[in-house]
Formats: sequence, C-alpha cells, structure tokens
Amino acid sequence: MIWRVLLAVVAVLAIGGYWFSTQFPPEPPAPTGYAVRDAAYQHVNQAEFGNGPYFGRTTWSGAHRDARNSDYVPVPSPNAVRRTWTGIEGGNFFMPPVIGANGNVYATSAGGPGESHLHAFTPGGRLLWTAAPMQSMDDLDSAAYFSAPVVDVDDHLYLPDANQLWSFTNEGTVRWVTDLPALGVHGYAFSAFFTHQGHVGLISSDGKVALFDRASGELTVPILDLPGVDGVPSSPMPPGLLDDGLIDPALQQDNWDAIWGFNMEVANTPSVSPETGRIFIVATGRQPDHTVLYGLDVGPEGIEIAFETQLGVSGSGTSPTVSFDGSTVYVVDGEGHLTGVSAIDGSVVWQSSERSVMGVSSSTMPDGKVFTFQFNELICWDGSNGDVLWRHDLNWIADEEITGLPTLFGQPQADVVSGVTTTVDGIWFIIKAGIEIEIPEDQRDMAQPPVAGLPLDTFKQPIKHFLVHYDYDGNFVSRAPFVDDGALVVMGLDGRLYATTLSVTTSIAHYGANPNMPFFMRNTPKPHGSLVAYDPASFLDYFKELVAWHGALLREGRQGPGQAASLAALHLSLEEALAAGELPQGEYDELRALVAEVQSEPEAAARLLAVEALGEALGN
Repeated sequence: MIWRVLLAVVAVLAIGGYWFSTQFPPEPPAPTGYAVRDAAYQHVNQAEFGNGPYFGRTTWSGAHRDARNSDYVPVPSPNAVRRTWTGIEGGNFFMPPVIGANGNVYATSAGGPGESHLHAFTPGGRLLWTAAPMQSMDDLDSAAYFSAPVVDVDDHLYLPDANQLWSFTNEGTVRWVTDLPALGVHGYAFSAFFTHQGHVGLISSDGKVALFDRASGELTVPILDLPGVDGVPSSPMPPGLLDDGLIDPALQQDNWDAIWGFNMEVANTPSVSPETGRIFIVATGRQPDHTVLYGLDVGPEGIEIAFETQLGVSGSGTSPTVSFDGSTVYVVDGEGHLTGVSAIDGSVVWQSSERSVMGVSSSTMPDGKVFTFQFNELICWDGSNGDVLWRHDLNWIADEEITGLPTLFGQPQADVVSGVTTTVDGIWFIIKAGIEIEIPEDQRDMAQPPVAGLPLDTFKQPIKHFLVHYDYDGNFVSRAPFVDDGALVVMGLDGRLYATTLSVTTSIAHYGANPNMPFFMRNTPKPHGSLVAYDPASFLDYFKELVAWHGALLREGRQGPGQAASLAALHLSLEEALAAGELPQGEYDELRALVAEVQSEPEAAARLLAVEALGEALGN
C-alpha cells in the first residue's frame, strides 16, 4: 500500500513540476558576445575596420587599436554614457583592454604568484575565463601586465610575459608557448604586432626584434638586435607608488622605469604601416639619453633597418603613430616635442616648439588631425605641418567639481591622465580634478622624477576623476564619473566603452603623500584598481545618433571612414535597445526591417532615402 502512495506522490510532483516549468521557463544562457541575432550577425562579421593586415576584425584589436597605433575607432560614439560594471577589482593595469571579434573583452593584470593575469569578459561583464594562475615562471606570469593581448583575423590572442610568448584561442585554450630566453630574447615586450607576411612579432626591452609563425610559435627569421643601449639609469620610485598589492611588488620598480624608459632600450609598442608593411619603433639610441625612431623592413633574408632617426634626448619617447595616408610617423620625443617623421626615408618633416606630456603617445584620425595633451591642456595638431589647430584648457572642470575645504590649501587643477581615444565624431579621455600643492624644496626629487618638462615644485593632488567627451572642434559634450587614473578608453561596436585604471598619481598621493599631511588635507581617496565598463546612456538614443550621422554623411556626399562598421553598429545598437527593454517587439521589428533596407541599398541616393525613412520612423 505504501508503495502505491509513494508512486502517487511522485506522479503528482512530476505533473506539478512539468506544469511549473511551462509557466516559468528557465532563463536562456547569458550571451557570450554581442547581443545580436543570426540575421544581424553577418553584418558584424562583414564590417571593415581598417586595422591592417592580420589584425582582428574588431573595433580594438591591440594596445593602440590597430597596426598604425592610431587609437581611432571608425564608428560614432554615444553622446552620453553610464557606468554599468567593473571587473578585476583591486588590480591595476599598464595597458587598455582589447575587444575580440564577438565583442568579448580581454585585459591583463599583475597580481603576482597565485593570481591569473589574463581575463576574458562578455560585453555585459560576465567573467568567461582566466589564464591559469601563476605558480611559477613557466605559467603566464605577472609581466603580461606590460602588454595588451593582440587579436588576429582568426580571433586568436597573442601575449608576451617576462620570458615567454603565448597564444590563446578566444575560449582561453593555450595554442602554443614559446620560450624567449632560449632564443636570446630577454626583458619585457610592450605588446605584440603582426607583419604583412602574417608573422606575430615582438620587440623586447633589450632591443631584440623577433618574428614568429602564428600557427606554431616557431621563429620565422633571424632575430635583429637593435644597435641602441639601455636608457638612462633608474630613478627611485616616488613613495607609495602602486602600494597595497595593486601590482606584483616584484614589478614595481620596473613599472616605474617602463613609464619613463629608464634602464631599458625599448619601452614602447611598435606600429606597422598598413600601406608598406614597414615596422616602426621608438627606442633609446646609441647613447643612453638619445631617442631614436627606427624604420624596419622584413625581407627574404630577415629584418633590416631602413632608417634610424634621432629625435631628441632624455627618455625613450612614445609609441609611434602612423598617419592614415601612410606618409608620416608621429612621435612625442623624450623632451615632449611632437615630431612628424617621413615614413619613407626617416627625415624629420616638422617638430613642434611646444611640449606635450612625455610617455603618452599621440592619437590620430583619417583627416590628419593629431591629438596630444600637456597636463591640463588638450591639443589638436595639423598632422601635415605641426600647426596647432586648437588647444583647450580643462581647468574649468576642476573649478566646477572641486569646491569647499580643499580649495583653502590649493588651486583647483585638472590634468589628463590617460591617452586620447578618437572616434568618428569625437574624442574621449580621462582627467583627474584636484588641487595643486607646493612641494617643500627638500622633497621635490623624491616626489617626482627629474624628467625634462615635468614640474618639480608642485604636486597635483587628485580628488575626483572623470571620463570626458569632446567633439573635434574642441567643444565639450559630456562627462561621467570615473574611478582613478586611466590607460586608454576603448570602444566596442555596440557603443560600450571600457577603460582600465593606472592608479599612478592616486597611489602616490594616498599612500605616499597623505601620511605626511595634516588629516584635513588628506583629500585623495584610496586607489580603485579595476576594469570599468560604460554603456550608452540609452541604446535607443545611440541608435538614433547613428541614424542621424549616416543621414548627414549621405547628404553631404561623403563616404566617411568606417561607414560599413557604423552600419554594423546600427544593427547592434538596435538589438541592445530591444534587450534592454527600451522599445517593444513590434517597433523593433519595424525598425529592423528599415535598417535592412538601408543595408541593402548600393547607391548613395537610394540609401539616403532609406535612412530618411528610418529617421521619420524614429521621429528624428
């Protein structure tokens, strides 16, 4: 009898469970890339980004986005953003994240033994995988922090650490590992690159140029040893720099040296001309205080030096940027002078008389504008002749944001604390806002290094940070709170922005300066190391911005850089607006049909009509 009762209970539970599951079906698994459906995904896959041969078909495939080191995204950016998630909390970074072809985000960190140093996230912030934790130097070690992964056309990742070059699939599987010291390559490499022959290459801090087969990791041509020497000797680190576990303590001094190029022959990321395949690298020359630009060619016999151009003294300069017409290489030398060098023969075409901040490379865009900064000033240059087109003082943001007690002890001051990212319609960067405090004379060398152009008499105490958006005419568009100093702002095809923290000025202020100040002057918050993500404030509004941009482009008869990529962004922003619940299914279906019509029109006049119909449906 009891068995019949038990069977009846089981039957009732089974029927009830079935009914419950039909009423409340399980949620579908979270997406692992861009939120697109099959019908739209082909447009994402077919988008052209102009990154250069063998670089991934993505909005940000390497440390400075592409082969040129342009920091330019060929897609309009959202006018306003909102912070949505953070990752790798408590870590710190040397390089920006990169983005895979499917929209997933990859970042390197330097936690040290027992920690993972490569992390993969979905665009929405879900951790997908990490590299195996470091147990010994045979694992991916903390020096991977000095590089951003570089993504190739097959969506594979390449990443050097202190003694090995690694290749991963986009799912985190190790494809191969190459022992670098066994080949005579020592020191760090500041991100890999791809040649026109399809090799993956690196240039180490001891001046070795090495090229490897992307499929096997085997050396493809003899290694070239650049003729330079190590840079000027190290200077002591400022007190508090990256303390409290922000990075592996074993890397702290090397990190400081790498920022300024101390004691290293190379501390920059190479660029490659998409037009000719020539490789460019800025390094220490034949004297420790000389900065040189090398042009390197890859031929049947190996790697040859095409030219060697001395640029200045004091420091290793910056990573070189190649102009979009392929004629000029832009470098900020060791004294802070922006220089235009012929990509053909290495002759100096022009050199600025004014200074930019050393150690931060320039950014450029297809119309020839070049962007740098000098502390609180954002500077736009004419890349053809070095003329300043405009410069904008950012101190007004500090005046608005820093009020009350802190202003009794110093003048509000804003400084740019990241590289400058350019997009089709504007620029993005991170600033710190704080106060400028005079440093006692006997502590000036301890507080900041004796580097050309760097003021030693004052310290700019950071209090707040902001992600800032300007247009190309120097007009302010928007700002959003940020958490710390930053590297570069990178952008996905869906309009999401990502940035990693550097925590240089904040750690010096919080751990080094604060203990020596009265309690009422300790204004700098604790450094907040993390990968930080922002969504468009509204995906639907971003979709409307893209529609308006395409309409203006077509009405003016311009082809426009990144038009195919921006059409793909149109699909993605609409999909994200639906996923975010910003429009009902019926309206989505109508808009999606109109987007497909825009995509299918080969002639500009017909495409303009389709875009205008789309704008009318949106009420633009």
